[in-house]
Amino acid sequence: MLLEVENVSKNFSGIKALDNVSIAVRKGELSSIIGPNGAGKSTLFNILTGEIEEDSGRVIFKGEDITNLAPHEICRRGVGRSFQLLNLFSQLTVYKNIQTAILAGRKLTVNFLHPAKNMVRNEVEEILEQIGLADKGNSIASEISYGEQRKLEFGIALANSPDIILLDEPTAGLSIEETKSMIDLIQRLAEERFLTVLLVEHKMDVVFSISEKIRVLYEGRIIFEGVPDEVRRSEEVLRVYLGEKD
Repeated sequence: MLLEVENVSKNFSGIKALDNVSIAVRKGELSSIIGPNGAGKSTLFNILTGEIEEDSGRVIFKGEDITNLAPHEICRRGVGRSFQLLNLFSQLTVYKNIQTAILAGRKLTVNFLHPAKNMVRNEVEEILEQIGLADKGNSIASEISYGEQRKLEFGIALANSPDIILLDEPTAGLSIEETKSMIDLIQRLAEERFLTVLLVEHKMDVVFSISEKIRVLYEGRIIFEGVPDEVRRSEEVLRVYLGEKD
């Protein structure tokens, strides 16, 4: 397995956000975590990326215990992430956003012998091409469309060639056409880069169209795990989250 979460629990002021959660994600898997607001999805992502510490349990990535490592250390080991709220360098160009992420990940610094404009150019241009923003490189990030900003954040998450990428509601706020474009982008790059993708998403049409496996988180516990058809048929999942069938 690429990622293993073993018996992870987290409390906030006596409220149990995660209760003995265990999941195993194989390399190359494209899967989702669903559940109502407050189920613990973002808490789980924050633990996986080192943003917060768990109370108990551990996280194993590529056979190494990464529990409680700093976020930048986890990132450098091959874990990429996008956020529910956009997390961009809004006043930099699209090109500079990707370039800055690559330079930071590689601990590269700029000096008079290595001017920034010439550093990692090929890698930046490759990512911009892959995410469909090759013609937007000189645009300021805050001035491109919201859908393009979502793609840019995905590109930033790809900047250090992660083995797994955690996507927190990647289609939030997108139109129907933009959502379809994002789904196509995720599926295409997952295949081309042999990426492992774990996403949190509230749009069920997205979840069922993109996921090989779905895990259902409810009140801090994994209550069901299976392929999309199994999730659709689960009476417990219907009761606590999806709602009764028409």
